[in-house]
Amino acid sequence: MSHIPVLANEILNFFEPRDGSNYVDCTVGEGGHAELILAQNGPSGMLLGIDRDRAILDKAEKNLERFNKRVILIRDTYANLSEIISIYNFKSIYGILFDLGISSYHVEDAGGGFSFSKDEPLDMRFDRESSEETAGDILKKWSEEQLEWLFSTYGEDNYAKVLAQEIVRIREKYPLRTTNDLVEVVRRVKKHSDKKINPATQIFQALRIVVNHELEELEDALPQAVNELIPGGRLAVISYHSLEDRLVKHFLLKKQHEAQIKILTDKPIVPSLIEQKENPRSRSAKLRLAEKLYR
Repeated sequence: MSHIPVLANEILNFFEPRDGSNYVDCTVGEGGHAELILAQNGPSGMLLGIDRDRAILDKAEKNLERFNKRVILIRDTYANLSEIISIYNFKSIYGILFDLGISSYHVEDAGGGFSFSKDEPLDMRFDRESSEETAGDILKKWSEEQLEWLFSTYGEDNYAKVLAQEIVRIREKYPLRTTNDLVEVVRRVKKHSDKKINPATQIFQALRIVVNHELEELEDALPQAVNELIPGGRLAVISYHSLEDRLVKHFLLKKQHEAQIKILTDKPIVPSLIEQKENPRSRSAKLRLAEKLYR
């Protein structure tokens, strides 16, 4: 399997899969975490996996085929979590996992413009069969003020205003069609930036978040996840940037204050240095854990 599941040992130790325990992987991807859970919750435990990308679900189906009828894979958004669970009559859920962000597949194979290291169309939709705006559409149509807001709010980028101005100036001459087009603009604007990360990282993040409504859908899904767990059930969320982590942290604090859950991580769990070296994608990962209370 090309995809290496992040914080795999920590997830397994937390969920403690055993025969008969059922789980939902809200971002099943290629099936990395799902495979590890299904290997331990047999012969009767099941897993419901959700993903928006048809191509990546095909990979998950192949990777998990040996588990046969113990796995259900659904192409949908986790914002519809409760509806999906109801339709498939998936009961007695002990654990729900969110592994947010993009998978190795999206970066390496999807051709959807998620990586600034490849020259691909500026799409960035997880579900490219949808009619949603692409990243290219946004760069073409949004006003300078809207672009500045986007880069500042979702990219947390100090160059947001200058970048928005430059994109509007450039698009009057020629359209930004590919990732390379965008990267060139960002590099010119941020040529004096002293950050170690690629100067386009925050801009790609901002576009991907807004194209896929990531924060809104996460905000919708988290309360559903708590509601769908059995008492004593467990919730695990892996985030990859501060906006996601902040949203998850505040949600968990609110639910703990309402006595619906108990937070099990005072500070997020991060990958070991060994894991970060073996799987660079894990470097920014933060894992927060909670248990549903008996009430």
